[in-house]
Amino acid sequence: MIKVGIIGYGNLGKGAEKAVCAAKDMALAGVFPRRDPAGVKTVSGAKVYSADDLKDFVGKIDVMILCGGSATDLPKQTAEYVKMFNTVDSFDTHAKIPEHFAAVDKAAKESGKIGLISVGWDPGLFSMARLLFGAVLPDGNDYTFWGRGVSQGHSDAIRRVAGVKDARQYTVPVEQAVEAVRRGENPQLTTRDKHKRECYVAAEEGADLARIEKEIPFAGVLLKKDKDLERSLGESVDVKLFRAMDRQKEFTGILKAWDKDTVTLEFEEEAELVIERSNIALIRLAFDF
Repeated sequence: MIKVGIIGYGNLGKGAEKAVCAAKDMALAGVFPRRDPAGVKTVSGAKVYSADDLKDFVGKIDVMILCGGSATDLPKQTAEYVKMFNTVDSFDTHAKIPEHFAAVDKAAKESGKIGLISVGWDPGLFSMARLLFGAVLPDGNDYTFWGRGVSQGHSDAIRRVAGVKDARQYTVPVEQAVEAVRRGENPQLTTRDKHKRECYVAAEEGADLARIEKEIPFAGVLLKKDKDLERSLGESVDVKLFRAMDRQKEFTGILKAWDKDTVTLEFEEEAELVIERSNIALIRLAFDF
């Protein structure tokens, strides 16, 4: 049996726990949350230990799955823990992958361990699917449709409009665009062509409904803190710069990744732009209606 440990016990950690428990050749040796282990109860009943006890498990755990965030956790944790264990992480800050690889590779070679990085969805399984189909269909195009699902950031934005009691905003693929892709027409589609936003709003009693409806398209939330950027990954954002890049000071794209120094936007045909955060005058969620 392969003895597995999990570091971090948020949604990703719980998902890893479920996957490990479903595998017939794996055994979950323990979960190591950043929180006080006394207050953590695992779904599977696996034992919970303090992260301070990790050194006691060297030689007792075959693979350690790191379930922290890509912004601040994994850049430090993976290179550190691969000195003690074989590790797997889902680091997904695209612009920083070469840097992350170099740090983990150096530590792994020195310790004689294996560090497998960026094993998630994108990068990860989705990347492999695009590569595979791109190889067997060289004349085709690939398209990414998000949803149907709730956008927490846009929902928060609508709830901040005066007179709104509660609201939910759904990002919904445009059916005509999906069907055009399925028919093999290889259409040229912008983000607005591919998605629409459905807003469900409960207004306060006596509120001006017409005014609320007019204000919603301009309710983009400013992304001021790291937590705002984290929950807005995959969303369309507007960015205004202090200094022009490529002769532009304003960009709209998908928020692909971020770290303490940069923000990465993705555009059509998977083109990417890495922007220094010190050059960003304003970044907010874009409402595309």
